[in-house]
Amino acid sequence: MRVVMLGWQIRIYPETGLSNPEDRKAVVHWLTGLDGTQWLDRMVIEQKAVMLGSNGGYPLRYSARWKDLLPELLMQPEPYNGPPVIGEDYVMTQGWQSQKKVNHELLAQRQPDDLMIVDAWDQS
Repeated sequence: MRVVMLGWQIRIYPETGLSNPEDRKAVVHWLTGLDGTQWLDRMVIEQKAVMLGSNGGYPLRYSARWKDLLPELLMQPEPYNGPPVIGEDYVMTQGWQSQKKVNHELLAQRQPDDLMIVDAWDQS
Protein backbone atom coordinates (compact mmCIF):
# COMPACT_ATOMS: atom_id res chain seq x y z
CA MET A 1 0.00 0.00 0.00
CA ARG A 2 1.65 3.19 -1.13
CA VAL A 3 1.04 6.33 0.92
CA VAL A 4 2.60 9.56 -0.35
CA MET A 5 3.44 12.35 2.10
CA LEU A 6 5.87 15.28 1.86
CA GLY A 7 8.28 13.55 4.20
CA TRP A 8 8.70 10.82 6.78
CA GLN A 9 10.43 10.18 10.07
CA ILE A 10 11.56 6.54 10.08
CA ARG A 11 12.05 4.90 13.50
CA ILE A 12 13.16 1.27 13.94
CA TYR A 13 13.01 -0.46 17.28
CA PRO A 14 12.73 -3.99 18.68
CA GLU A 15 9.26 -5.45 19.16
CA THR A 16 8.85 -5.32 22.93
CA GLY A 17 5.09 -5.32 23.41
CA LEU A 18 5.15 -1.72 24.66
CA SER A 19 2.21 0.21 23.26
CA ASN A 20 3.43 3.72 24.06
CA PRO A 21 5.87 4.97 21.36
CA GLU A 22 7.69 7.13 23.93
CA ASP A 23 8.64 3.97 25.85
CA ARG A 24 10.42 2.47 22.84
CA LYS A 25 14.06 3.21 22.19
CA ALA A 26 14.92 3.38 18.51
CA VAL A 27 17.90 1.45 17.23
CA VAL A 28 18.05 3.83 14.28
CA HIS A 29 16.01 6.78 12.98
CA TRP A 30 16.16 9.43 10.27
CA LEU A 31 14.10 11.89 8.23
CA THR A 32 13.36 11.31 4.57
CA GLY A 33 11.44 12.85 1.69
CA LEU A 34 8.42 12.03 -0.48
CA ASP A 35 9.41 8.50 -1.50
CA GLY A 36 11.04 7.63 1.81
CA THR A 37 8.90 4.54 2.36
CA GLN A 38 9.39 2.90 -1.04
CA TRP A 39 11.99 0.53 0.39
CA LEU A 40 9.40 -0.67 2.93
CA ASP A 41 6.80 -1.19 0.21
CA ARG A 42 9.38 -3.23 -1.71
CA MET A 43 10.13 -5.36 1.37
CA VAL A 44 6.39 -6.08 1.74
CA ILE A 45 6.15 -7.15 -1.92
CA GLU A 46 9.21 -9.39 -1.42
CA GLN A 47 7.55 -10.84 1.72
CA LYS A 48 10.44 -9.66 3.91
CA ALA A 49 8.18 -7.30 5.87
CA VAL A 50 4.54 -7.08 6.87
CA MET A 51 2.54 -3.88 7.00
CA LEU A 52 0.84 -3.94 10.39
CA GLY A 53 -1.36 -0.95 9.79
CA SER A 54 -1.78 2.60 8.70
CA ASN A 55 -3.42 5.48 10.42
CA GLY A 56 -2.87 7.96 7.60
CA GLY A 57 0.82 8.26 8.38
CA TYR A 58 0.42 8.47 12.16
CA PRO A 59 2.26 6.12 11.74
CA LEU A 60 2.56 3.57 8.97
CA ARG A 61 3.76 0.50 10.89
CA TYR A 62 5.71 -2.47 9.57
CA SER A 63 7.28 -5.57 11.07
CA ALA A 64 10.43 -7.31 9.79
CA ARG A 65 13.28 -9.50 10.98
CA TRP A 66 16.56 -7.74 11.71
CA LYS A 67 18.40 -9.90 9.14
CA ASP A 68 16.06 -8.61 6.41
CA LEU A 69 16.18 -4.99 7.56
CA LEU A 70 19.94 -4.68 7.89
CA PRO A 71 20.82 -4.71 4.15
CA GLU A 72 18.17 -2.03 3.55
CA LEU A 73 19.39 0.07 6.47
CA LEU A 74 22.86 0.20 5.00
CA MET A 75 21.38 1.96 1.93
CA GLN A 76 19.04 4.34 3.78
CA PRO A 77 18.28 7.16 3.76
CA GLU A 78 18.56 7.64 0.04
CA PRO A 79 19.08 11.23 -1.16
CA TYR A 80 15.82 13.08 -1.79
CA ASN A 81 15.09 13.04 -5.52
CA GLY A 82 11.81 14.96 -5.77
CA PRO A 83 10.81 18.56 -6.32
CA PRO A 84 11.74 21.21 -3.73
CA VAL A 85 9.50 21.16 -0.66
CA ILE A 86 9.14 24.30 1.45
CA GLY A 87 7.65 23.78 4.88
CA GLU A 88 6.92 26.08 7.76
CA ASP A 89 10.43 25.80 9.17
CA TYR A 90 12.40 23.83 6.57
CA VAL A 91 13.36 23.56 2.91
CA MET A 92 14.10 20.20 1.27
CA THR A 93 15.90 20.51 -2.06
CA GLN A 94 16.83 17.78 -4.52
CA GLY A 95 19.79 15.79 -3.17
CA TRP A 96 18.95 16.58 0.48
CA GLN A 97 19.87 13.73 2.81
CA SER A 98 19.14 13.29 6.49
CA GLN A 99 21.73 12.04 8.94
CA LYS A 100 20.98 8.58 10.29
CA LYS A 101 21.01 8.47 14.10
CA VAL A 102 22.09 5.12 15.54
CA ASN A 103 21.87 3.87 19.12
CA HIS A 104 25.07 1.79 19.14
CA GLU A 105 24.25 0.05 22.42
CA LEU A 106 20.92 -1.24 21.06
CA LEU A 107 22.52 -2.02 17.70
CA ALA A 108 25.06 -4.33 19.38
CA GLN A 109 22.23 -6.28 21.06
CA ARG A 110 20.41 -7.19 17.84
CA GLN A 111 20.25 -10.81 16.67
CA PRO A 112 19.38 -11.89 13.08
CA ASP A 113 15.92 -13.24 13.99
CA ASP A 114 14.92 -10.30 16.21
CA LEU A 115 11.50 -9.01 15.25
CA MET A 116 11.67 -5.28 14.61
CA ILE A 117 9.01 -2.60 14.23
CA VAL A 118 9.43 0.15 11.66
CA ASP A 119 7.30 3.25 12.14
CA ALA A 120 7.05 5.80 9.35
CA TRP A 121 5.59 9.05 10.72
CA ASP A 122 4.13 11.63 8.34
CA GLN A 123 6.15 14.86 8.41
CA SER A 124 3.86 16.86 6.09
